[in-house]
Amino acid sequence: NQRNPRGQRGSLWSDYQNHSLSFSLCLKLEGQITNYEKLSQIVGLSVIESCENLDINNFDDLLLAEMILNNENIYEVILSDDRAIKTSLIAGCDGRNSKVAKISGLSSIYSEYRQTAITFIAEIENSMDIETAFQVFSEKGIFALMPVINKDNRNNRCTIVWSIDNNRLEKKDIKNYVKKNLCYFESKLNMKIKVHSEILSFKLSKHYFEDYSKESVVLIGDAAHSIHPLAGQGINLGFADADIFCEEVIKAFSKGFPINENVVLKRYEIRRKGMNLLMLRSMDFFVNFFSNSNLYVRLIRNWGLNRINKTRFLKAFFIKHASGINKI
Repeated sequence: NQRNPRGQRGSLWSDYQNHSLSFSLCLKLEGQITNYEKLSQIVGLSVIESCENLDINNFDDLLLAEMILNNENIYEVILSDDRAIKTSLIAGCDGRNSKVAKISGLSSIYSEYRQTAITFIAEIENSMDIETAFQVFSEKGIFALMPVINKDNRNNRCTIVWSIDNNRLEKKDIKNYVKKNLCYFESKLNMKIKVHSEILSFKLSKHYFEDYSKESVVLIGDAAHSIHPLAGQGINLGFADADIFCEEVIKAFSKGFPINENVVLKRYEIRRKGMNLLMLRSMDFFVNFFSNSNLYVRLIRNWGLNRINKTRFLKAFFIKHASGINKI
């Protein structure tokens, strides 16, 4: 992010997930609430109308500098160029380093997994078409492969997310580690994997907020919670948050209640916080379970995975949850 005139960093949208989350909120609300002027009260959901009036074209360069609550329970959102948007409700969909959360004073609980995620785009050389996601659990880390469609509409490219214990990477060059160990997973998956982008890495951590809302500010998706990428559930939790939040806003709006009332925001929080915490704890369990090097634990783990893989009902159940078909 760029540094804004006030010396602070932060953007309303910072990555693909937050673009998608904000847009999905906007679409759902627009479909249910026909009064678009009312809809534009929600910054982060339908900031589009306000931005048209302010002649803002590039959301990626839009920086949040300050939020001021006046006596009429209306927020004035100050942008990095000192322009302002007035709103009765602010939805923070701005990722795990949420500027909205920081400015609002909400406190989070944070801890690290002592793992590093390596990620890059790969090309499957010996396959013209790959439409299946794979995940390999091994002593060399958790290796996830997710198909993506390239510009030529060929399905031979994928995103790799490789989670590795920090002690395995100590004093090692990331690029050399990938080059040396990628063949292990090529053998496991019976495919030739070629790195097709820059190799990026980052330390894995988790966080969650004890409160998702304060006054007329509410946090959604990664802004409110983040988990290990083990099962790719972060974005599914975000969309589930968006879905429930929209339900509560639409319900309040249709009954003529102010959408920024504390009871409306708390309903959303109550419906989502328990499930999000359950998923976070579940991911913690799986991370510890698959990182355990004890021989007996490994035997039980391998036996359990084989049973799940051979049991159609259980396999279908986990696939539907991982793909987001089943609501979380």
